[in-house]
Amino acid sequence: MVESKSAEVIAGPTQPGDSRPGSGLRVAGSVVAGLGVAGLVTGLVLDLKVRSMAHDLEANWNSQTDATRKDYTTAGWVAYGAGAACVVGGAVLYYLGSSRGQGSVSVAAVPAVSPDMAGTFLVGTF
Repeated sequence: MVESKSAEVIAGPTQPGDSRPGSGLRVAGSVVAGLGVAGLVTGLVLDLKVRSMAHDLEANWNSQTDATRKDYTTAGWVAYGAGAACVVGGAVLYYLGSSRGQGSVSVAAVPAVSPDMAGTFLVGTF
């Protein structure tokens, strides 16, 4: 005859995580802001490269180098814009995460369109 035995499951204590409300938004905000800082630094490096190339072009003009300098200028402005947008977006995410649980937070982006303009309104209570 086969004897059956029951298994006993013992659950140990779980590790406490960051269970505060809004912790995900704070982490996401920090990551996005960090990417924004990297974008701003990239824009700065490209700007320094453009200035160096402009100085070299004064001594020895080359149309290919000038075209490359213009491409670097465009890329630098894109990096500045994206970096600034990420820093602002990260700050907003971090703020929303830190204020979560302290009260009611509601934010809405509302599109606005008319025959003469198009835009977005940011409406909310913090």
